[in-house]
Amino acid sequence: MKTLITTKPFSASTEGLDIVHSKGLKKLTQQQVELELIKHSPDFIIAGTETYGAKQLNLCPNLKAISRVGVGTSSIDMEECNNRNIKVFNTPEAPTEAVAEYTVALILSMVKNLYRQDANDWCKFLARDLSSMTIGIVGYGRIGRLVESKLRALNPKLTLICDPFYENSYLCINSIIEHSDIVTFHVPSLDSPISKEHFERMKSDVILVNTSRGSIFNEKDLYSFLKKNTKASAALDVFAEEPTPNKDLLDLPNTLCTPHVASFSIESRQKMESEAVKNIIDNYYTNV
Repeated sequence: MKTLITTKPFSASTEGLDIVHSKGLKKLTQQQVELELIKHSPDFIIAGTETYGAKQLNLCPNLKAISRVGVGTSSIDMEECNNRNIKVFNTPEAPTEAVAEYTVALILSMVKNLYRQDANDWCKFLARDLSSMTIGIVGYGRIGRLVESKLRALNPKLTLICDPFYENSYLCINSIIEHSDIVTFHVPSLDSPISKEHFERMKSDVILVNTSRGSIFNEKDLYSFLKKNTKASAALDVFAEEPTPNKDLLDLPNTLCTPHVASFSIESRQKMESEAVKNIIDNYYTNV
């Protein structure tokens, strides 16, 4: 049974699996992934964030399972997989620590204006103290809880939580964005993206942090808001399309944009890759 690795880079042990593609460091484009599916017709895929819908699944009729290196499965058509009896696995625990740490690092970078300070220019930007700021956390699952725990040690003025599944959360998202100096997102999706009507409710100097999903924001409206409100800022690690073609958003002086690397630590990556391989071995090879 053949296993295709489409996520890059990949260094975990794949002992016991028949790997048909695992070379190279650069992320495969969607087109390149589809060519690999045609070429190898795999039984299993150890996947990245690429799309798997009816079109892609038609290219690999032998497919039995997709094991996602990471948490999110929004790029996988779950209904289509269920209809074809294709199992979908992910690695929900592995990236938690890395993403939470990265989120806190982004928050501190924005609060302290680290991304703007330049010793070559010697133009100094006034920073804020976290102890004077209210933090809004949208989504209080594994990562949201750990972010809140880590930030607690830094003594923010107030922490507001928005999560319908958390019993102590009484605030809707509109209340969070109206009252928070910093809003950090840790949800797989929202009922509707953060758009113009939401931005109009925010403070003019709000700090927005997204290490969750690119679909959280309407990027066109986000760009307009940041362009108009130059004291506001955003730290973005995820985008609606990756690599993002939205160069205008990347080039704004009040954004800090990174290429979806919040979970990209040595420890986290090793755990995610190993768990993704284990998902296949435990479910399909144990009794072979």
